[in-house]
Amino acid sequence: MKRVILSIIIISILSVGCVQKPPLTFDKNTIKVNAQNEQKYSIDKMEEICLSNKSSTQEINECTFKAMDAWNKEIEKYLALLKNINSKDDFENIQISQKNWEKFRDSEIIVYNLIQQKEGTMFQNVSTGFKRELIKQRAIELKSLYETLMNK
Repeated sequence: MKRVILSIIIISILSVGCVQKPPLTFDKNTIKVNAQNEQKYSIDKMEEICLSNKSSTQEINECTFKAMDAWNKEIEKYLALLKNINSKDDFENIQISQKNWEKFRDSEIIVYNLIQQKEGTMFQNVSTGFKRELIKQRAIELKSLYETLMNK
């Protein structure tokens, strides 16, 4: 019973209140926007769909790992796009920033791993969720940088 309740709580936290919101629509940039102008990304939707029929800690983590992989691919995509639109010197600065972010990411992951040491399997899901959010945020930052530079 405890496990079922914890799974419901985790799914609720990870899906960030899908219930009782206005219908979502897709635009051509894969960003979904609802009536309150809240951004939802297709990767988030993919994860929500995956989570909707999962109940075990391992299954929930697998969904989040898939989302993390997708966000990492977004990072790679925007780094490649940034390389194409910047001078060699400017892109070297972006690469330095990326390497510094990767060091930061690695140190944060060490801290997030502390959560997994707590008693209870739900903490594995919480830790994995924090890691996904860290990677997602970087992907969004690089996308924003690319879009800003394209509007020079």
